[in-house]
Amino acid sequence: MNRARLFKCIYLVLFISSVSAATAEGNNIFQERRAKLAALINDGIAVIQSTEQNQNNLLEFFVPNSDNHDFIFLTGLETPDATLILCPGSTEAPEILYINGDLDEIKKVTGIEHVYPPGNLMPDLSNAYTDFRQFRYTQRRFKSLPSEIARVLQNNDGKKIIYFNFPRFVNLEEPPPERLELIHRIAYFSPKYEIRDVSDHLDQLRMYQDEYAIEQLRKATQISGEAMMEAMRSAHPGMNEEQLRATFNYTCNMKGATRFGFPTSIRTGPGSHDEHFPRGVKVLKSGHLITIDAGAEINHYSADIQRTFPVSGKFTEEQKKLYNILKDAQEACIKIVRPGVTMKDLQEKAMEVLDARGGYGKYFRWGTSHFLGMEVHDNGDNLLPFKPGIFITVEPGLVMPELTIVLEDDVLCTEDGYEWFTEFVPREVEDIERVMLEKGIGEIFLAK
Repeated sequence: MNRARLFKCIYLVLFISSVSAATAEGNNIFQERRAKLAALINDGIAVIQSTEQNQNNLLEFFVPNSDNHDFIFLTGLETPDATLILCPGSTEAPEILYINGDLDEIKKVTGIEHVYPPGNLMPDLSNAYTDFRQFRYTQRRFKSLPSEIARVLQNNDGKKIIYFNFPRFVNLEEPPPERLELIHRIAYFSPKYEIRDVSDHLDQLRMYQDEYAIEQLRKATQISGEAMMEAMRSAHPGMNEEQLRATFNYTCNMKGATRFGFPTSIRTGPGSHDEHFPRGVKVLKSGHLITIDAGAEINHYSADIQRTFPVSGKFTEEQKKLYNILKDAQEACIKIVRPGVTMKDLQEKAMEVLDARGGYGKYFRWGTSHFLGMEVHDNGDNLLPFKPGIFITVEPGLVMPELTIVLEDDVLCTEDGYEWFTEFVPREVEDIERVMLEKGIGEIFLAK
């Protein structure tokens, strides 16, 4: 089999898998998402392209699909070389998809009527670029799709507005993504076109999790929590961090997660939370604490959980005291989550409890919460008051010279309060110590 044919076969397998996944989940949710976006961009059209990771992100960890999440959010499809065009002003062609694969099957899966091969995109856009007033009825008849795009584009008081999925993560030191060439060409040929970033509107949609997203997050947090408990059972003196990481990841894989929202972090001993300090793989020692920061990904939605527990399976009195102070601070934050509350409110509540219990606020070095969704640190305005559908982490921590303790849980803001997705993962000292008495798969494997 030649290389081109091999790559085509691999592509078809991946594409069929993505179509099957979308079919299994139902396509209504993606249709609803596209309709909501269309309502926000009714003064123009949107051009949203699938893409692969093309730059390193300077702010947060980056999964291979980070740049592609907007396209996946709207279609449910994970596939290269695809373009979605939304024309809210059209009843003939409100949604157009250019994509490889079985076009009839894709129509059925996505609910999009107009589906064409990627090779049609540039000719259609080139024809649509022509001023609609120059179209003869013959062209309207035989090039109905591009002439309809042209009509929508140029029927808004002279404005020609195109919303485009510009990169969300920009590194000016690296080459620009290839897809920017398309939008540059459009702007170059006519000063009449106004190019806008569609992420301003997509953020409004992705910031509030819908029923489909919540179900994926529920599965991801359940799997991650079960893996965290397996890691607690498996941890013991003499094991190293890599072996414990393998235990967590293996458990997630066996329970159905094929990807992770970020690399699983296992850190033990004094100074364990200093991410910038070079360190080799550490062996777990009795008397030390371990912190695991990890999250399985299900259908592009990621969990994010942290637990700190003792290598020996038993907290010392000093560790127990500090752990309980932090646990109480975290719980106080979770209990105030409701519509109208802000991330600043959670930060102040965490500091209030930590300081009141002995001035420990100075050892808390980061923000209490971040948005969680398709990215482990997802898009959203962290100054806005919460509304139902906001999904966040609550993660205060103490980073002290002799030890590090972090607790991180995933919480949904509901109509009248919150739902604590990861509450089942042991947090109480007695529950952690009880779970650690059980034998885990890592410990069993290493004993053979």
